Amino acid sequence: MVNNLHARETEYKQILSKLIEAKKCRLDVRRLSAVPISHGLYAISEIGASEGEYLHAGRTEDGCQGLRGRMYQHRSGNTCGDLREKAVANGRCQTKDDAGKFIRRNCQAQWVEVQNNALRKSAEHYILALLKPIWGS
Repeated sequence: MVNNLHARETEYKQILSKLIEAKKCRLDVRRLSAVPISHGLYAISEIGASEGEYLHAGRTEDGCQGLRGRMYQHRSGNTCGDLREKAVANGRCQTKDDAGKFIRRNCQAQWVEVQNNALRKSAEHYILALLKPIWGS
């Protein structure tokens, strides 16, 4: 049992390490083509933010268009809990239109590919607990 627990902890640490060391990609439409369509975990930060300071983090769900689809959803505001909605709710922007402009100009994402849905779900809890994104998940 202890060995199994240690193995899971090691796996989560590796996922988190890959995530925070990943290249950052701005959330503008020209750069989103670099985001893979595979599933995984992601963290969104403001350009120029202190290291380790994230606005939002989460995971993709089976059935959606992977990481690229999730980034498009966040910047376009076509889902509940999207980044534009959070920018307004947290007082960063007045309207969702303003929030969309803010995100395109000022936000960047990092990601790690995790294909296994069960691992992705449990690893999301781990990264959220450690990253503590300002706007939540």
